[in-house]
Amino acid sequence: MIFELQESDYQKIYSLVDGRKETKVLLLSVLAKNNAGKIFVDNVEKPKTALVWVMGNAFYFLGDCNNTNFINSLDELIDNTITPLSIKLVGANSSFETLIYDEDWHQTLINIFQKRNLIKHGDDCDYMFTFNQKSYLSTREREIILPEGYVTKRISNDLINDDTYHPLRIDILDFWQSTDDFLGKGFGYCLLKDNKAIAVCFSAYVYEHYHEIAIRTYAKEERRKGFATVTARAYLDECLEKDLIPAWSTQNTNVVSHALAEKLGFEFHSKLPSIMFSFN
Repeated sequence: MIFELQESDYQKIYSLVDGRKETKVLLLSVLAKNNAGKIFVDNVEKPKTALVWVMGNAFYFLGDCNNTNFINSLDELIDNTITPLSIKLVGANSSFETLIYDEDWHQTLINIFQKRNLIKHGDDCDYMFTFNQKSYLSTREREIILPEGYVTKRISNDLINDDTYHPLRIDILDFWQSTDDFLGKGFGYCLLKDNKAIAVCFSAYVYEHYHEIAIRTYAKEERRKGFATVTARAYLDECLEKDLIPAWSTQNTNVVSHALAEKLGFEFHSKLPSIMFSFN
């Protein structure tokens, strides 16, 4: 049997999370009840195995990968609980993607899901980056001059609720349950031109003083001009001022994101294998 863990009991699975926290901000943000998610366990009193669902993003398996009670009930949980809820929230094209921290779990999940129509497996993975303050400050010495008419602003309630910046509001609500949640727990910066959002960098997930970054340049014609770098610098400067630790993760195929991360002082830390299949 697998049971959904109540929010008041989320602390019971902290012992299943090990390693560097800045590479696990997404799942830890759910445990801290900062970002939306659900947790399923084998035993609500003393969990040995857990599945953390970061709503709108990915699934993470923790603990004992040889727990037969959990493994034998997993298909039923996915088919009867997770699938209908995901389709209701995201739509008919929703999918199940798990990012895997433990190699033992990787093989276990391949065996479990091999009968499904896998979209991702094998070499598919996410890259995890950690922040090197010294490297960032060395790149910070190279000033970027914005063209006339461009300005960087800290994201505020007025900025979010102004219809001119509609893409910004949509982006934030992809990660946060409300804009008030975001403003209370995260922060960010937006690059504007003629009152139009050009680029944005903000806290997508938060755990303690760790902040996972989301970064965008909206219009294709505005890309490769250094605007994402400028916006991210404003964000990272505030992280340094407030002793926050920024985190960065991206798909292994997103070479533009890799290059930007390294340009901003992030260093490759590890890769997480990915398995994905459609719910249909």
